[in-house]
Amino acid sequence: MLPSEAPNGRTAVLLHGKNFCAATWEDTIKALTSAGYRVVAPDQIGFCTSTKPESYQYSFHQLAANTAALLAKIGVLRATFIAHSTGGMLATRYALLYPKRVEKLVLVNPIGLEDWKALGVPYRTVDQWYARELKLSAADIRNYERNTYYAGRWKPEFDRWVDMLAGLNKGSATSWWRGIPPSSTI
Repeated sequence: MLPSEAPNGRTAVLLHGKNFCAATWEDTIKALTSAGYRVVAPDQIGFCTSTKPESYQYSFHQLAANTAALLAKIGVLRATFIAHSTGGMLATRYALLYPKRVEKLVLVNPIGLEDWKALGVPYRTVDQWYARELKLSAADIRNYERNTYYAGRWKPEFDRWVDMLAGLNKGSATSWWRGIPPSSTI
């Protein structure tokens, strides 16, 4: 954890997407703390190093309520939300539910703004998505990320995130750990 040397009194909340964790915000956390922000970067429940309840209602409404409870517990009344991918959908839901608690909303490649049905993407149930995720190998994840997030460009330092996701699919989040605190509050 890196406390800011010159706090500006503001808080940034970083919300990760489905294929990511709080730890993937590492460079952003460093930049924001250098700019004086207190940074809160939680792993959403069920992701990465957070708890993974067997039966849980994963909805954006519930994840927003969890985020609100976390921020209330640590005394954050208002914050700038920076969110990526599925985290963008969560940040949008949070802003709709708690508008007075949002100073700014920054969405980085958010999903959910497209009409997937119109784009020909078939509907899958939660159980179908889960079964699909369990079958993914590290090579499958690497290929997907290389083509989806990195436009075919790959760097060896991205492999730790592939290892993290592959470990999650096998039920272990610890195999990828490189010393970045889980559910970080800086």
